[in-house]
Amino acid sequence: MCCSVLQVLSKDLLTVRQLVEDVVAQLGGSAGGASLAGAAVHDTCAAVDTMHDNHLHSLLPRVRACDASVAEFLLRCGDAKSRMTKDVLQQLQGIAAQQSRIRDMKHKLAVFNEVLARQAAAFAELQTATRLPAAYRLALAECARRAAWQEMFAGQANRLAEHCGRITAKEASKRESVRRQLERYLPVDLLAKAGLLQEPPHCTVSIPPTVRQVRALWSLRPQYH
Repeated sequence: MCCSVLQVLSKDLLTVRQLVEDVVAQLGGSAGGASLAGAAVHDTCAAVDTMHDNHLHSLLPRVRACDASVAEFLLRCGDAKSRMTKDVLQQLQGIAAQQSRIRDMKHKLAVFNEVLARQAAAFAELQTATRLPAAYRLALAECARRAAWQEMFAGQANRLAEHCGRITAKEASKRESVRRQLERYLPVDLLAKAGLLQEPPHCTVSIPPTVRQVRALWSLRPQYH
């Protein structure tokens, strides 16, 4: 609305300037036509009066309304600015308070961590004691497993020893038969140097001491009646 008023006023200003210039030109060029010049001046004044009435009764109220609207808008902007400044100040104060609480909480958490570390160290032995039954059961289970494995291993070793013994006895019988035949024709010293008097090797099976210790530990397991 204000823009349209300004456009009308700018246009009327140019019109008034043009009318004044035309009237001045007519007055200067019409020395003998005073009546015609007076009529022109009268028409120009009437046109200017019409513009004046339009400005006074139409444009001026609109300008005043625009001024009142702008003034009201400025008041609202000032009030909004004051409220926004107050709100921002409250927000900053709240943020500062939260930062202070966070800083205090960090200090408290550090203290709590230290206390928890001391408590963990104090209860470490108790935690170890609670794990002793499980560790003892695992040791007994391992003893049982190793004892069973040793029984299986001993059985396999005994069967292997018996098999090796039969092979050794058969070989010894063959060597004895060959030795008797050779002794009839060759000297004993020659047979000894040739290694023909040696006995076949024997297979010996023994259980390691560690296995016996495992058996002993298994024998110490608690007996429940």
